[in-house]
Amino acid sequence: MHPHIRAGMAYIAAALASGKAGMGVFDYACCKSYAFSGSVNHNYVSVLDHHRHCYITGHPEQLYDQGQKVFISIILSSTHFTGYDFCDSRPFSGHVDGSTVTFHEQDSMTRFCYRIL
Repeated sequence: MHPHIRAGMAYIAAALASGKAGMGVFDYACCKSYAFSGSVNHNYVSVLDHHRHCYITGHPEQLYDQGQKVFISIILSSTHFTGYDFCDSRPFSGHVDGSTVTFHEQDSMTRFCYRIL
């Protein structure tokens, strides 16, 4: 999964779990912050990725990343989420714990950790 999309999904998962959006996420894997803003709820997402100057929009189960021109789905159950990157045909999952999001790319068995800003 593209790092910006993964960061966006971590941001959206945290906003869905908490009911409020932060200013972005910090990716511990690459020691980089990603700035996001917009609205996130269980019916519709409209999030601006400030670095790429593009939106991630749609219903959480069918989001569209305008920068990469790909569809992604994310489903939250309490603080756990699952999703699918339709571009790479890869499932992902994770967990939101307060201001920390753990993200697993299931095919590569890779784990990423984000902090909500």
